[in-house]
Amino acid sequence: MEEHFLEAFRLKNNSCIRAGYPRLSFFSDSKISKIAKEFGDYSEVEKSFARHNRVIFYMPTLRDSGKSTISRALSDLNILNEILKNENSLLYIKSHPAENFNISGSYSNIKNWPKDLDYYPVLHLVDCLITDYSSILYDYLCVGGKSVILYTYDYNEYVTESRDFAYSFEKYTIGKRVDNFADLCEKIKQVEILEENQINDILETFWGFAKGDCNEKIFSAALMSLK
Repeated sequence: MEEHFLEAFRLKNNSCIRAGYPRLSFFSDSKISKIAKEFGDYSEVEKSFARHNRVIFYMPTLRDSGKSTISRALSDLNILNEILKNENSLLYIKSHPAENFNISGSYSNIKNWPKDLDYYPVLHLVDCLITDYSSILYDYLCVGGKSVILYTYDYNEYVTESRDFAYSFEKYTIGKRVDNFADLCEKIKQVEILEENQINDILETFWGFAKGDCNEKIFSAALMSLK
């Protein structure tokens, strides 16, 4: 990741601070988590977490092609809602801001993530993440996530019309991969826990330098750069 950032932002070799991301501090610092929740009303979200056996997040990335993501991916919300009801699971859909997807109709177990709330303060409480090519995968694993479904229904189209990957998708992702709506529904019925060694390999690869208080490291480095 250091090499990737150096290239992407045209930085010198000693320009990267080896630390984690401040946005993940909610997981390790209770004070930051408490302050963050003061920027919005999380009471209904917290109640919804408590009412269900499992909470699932669907967080796809934006397609540069401009094609709709969620309406194509979740082709029958009625079927999906019934499956979720039977499992007493709740699905929150968090679309990319540029897509601005809103669920039409009333579904008891499928909700839009509230637009005025940051999801990072509760990401560590999510039981299963459904994503595709998004780096949210690595953030979720970093805060203790254990179950991932990679929903890659348009993989060939994505790499052709949107963008290629910085690294091998097959090598540097983990999760139960599905490429159609029917298989997605089956995986939601039987959410599986990832193997610990798989998680540890990804954590070491992407978060090997994220040890200790990342905010303190960044703050100290910033102060040093001013001297």
